[in-house]
Amino acid sequence: MKVSPATRARGAVAVIAALASYAQFGVTTSLGDVAHSLGHPGTTSSLVAEAGLSGSQLGVGLAVVRGASLFALIFAARADRTGRWPVIRWTTIVGLIFTALAAFSPTYWFFVACFALGRPFLSATSALLTVVTTETSRVRDRVGHLAVLAAATGAGAGLAALVHSVLKSSQGFRWQFASAGLAVLLTGPLARRSEEPVVTEEHPARLGRVERRWRGRLWGVALVVAALSAVSGPANGFTFVYGENVLGFSPGRVTLVLVASSVSGLAGLLLARRVGQRGSRGLGITGGFLFVVIGSVIAYSGSRTGFVVGYLFGVGAAGFVTPLLGAMSTEIFPRSQRATTSGWLVVAGVLGALSGLLVFGAVADAARATGTGVLADAARVTFLPTLLALGALVRLARLDPAEHEVGDEGAVV
Repeated sequence: MKVSPATRARGAVAVIAALASYAQFGVTTSLGDVAHSLGHPGTTSSLVAEAGLSGSQLGVGLAVVRGASLFALIFAARADRTGRWPVIRWTTIVGLIFTALAAFSPTYWFFVACFALGRPFLSATSALLTVVTTETSRVRDRVGHLAVLAAATGAGAGLAALVHSVLKSSQGFRWQFASAGLAVLLTGPLARRSEEPVVTEEHPARLGRVERRWRGRLWGVALVVAALSAVSGPANGFTFVYGENVLGFSPGRVTLVLVASSVSGLAGLLLARRVGQRGSRGLGITGGFLFVVIGSVIAYSGSRTGFVVGYLFGVGAAGFVTPLLGAMSTEIFPRSQRATTSGWLVVAGVLGALSGLLVFGAVADAARATGTGVLADAARVTFLPTLLALGALVRLARLDPAEHEVGDEGAVV
């Protein structure tokens, strides 16, 4: 059976997305082990005693890793000049190499540095895979294909959690990081054989520059992306630390929760596909965003049941939002600037995640709470104010459904 170039390209996109996600999610799955191994656990009920490091240290470390993604704009914007796949190939390889180097971490901050160096390359890869998927999909099928991309990304994160559970030991995280080096062997051949989307060469964007007429849309989408990242950054970043070190779940049980979340995430993706075909992108994103916030607050409320229910709820909502936001944030810009605008949206996501992580860690320390409710105040203070960003979707909602997609001259296509 002959496989079409488009199908082959989508397969390559899915595999590379899973590999990039596996490497990036390693910092989340291993954070508890790294904190215990390289930090200084105690015997009291404070966060530093439970986890091995203070909320500020954990928050700043995660913020540094996420902050490094600011440099992804430089790499992503190159794809508007040199093509999508050449950039995807080398950004993925370099990012995986830095992840593998983290296996030799002698200190917590060396671990942070390795992931920070690899993060901008892998973030650029993720942004460009969304662009490639959008450009090789018909309007009606676009959200469905982006849902597959999101599922592949989730599979990579799930694999990281599974490997973490299997290799659970004081030094197991080192083997997990080292395994990212094996993924390098798959990346080159996959990217090299993939078909390059047609990209106009008439008016290539200058590095990082977006034409004035598209900046209003970019600001609107960027605000939504930043707010969503302010929730997902700490909510996902503290999952294993909170579940294992604070609530006392075994690594196997936390992994079981993550596996179960794949069902809720898949349900969200399937619902997004249906909404993408028949409904409004903007309204869908608004509802999904609201449920992401609610689920995240419940997850950190202080009970084991709340953690499980809130996490599953939040993952399902995130699965619903991701492909809808990915479609809207790409198709409302001209093809010649999509890689650049996707790079700026990475920057917006980084700034949002940085803000969320720093506020979350600072509030956790300032609250001086103990026991399982140690992060409840931090969750409420950090997550609930992000709902104000939903106002930016009012104007963006008028741009969908997808018939508002623009071509390189600004015409609807």
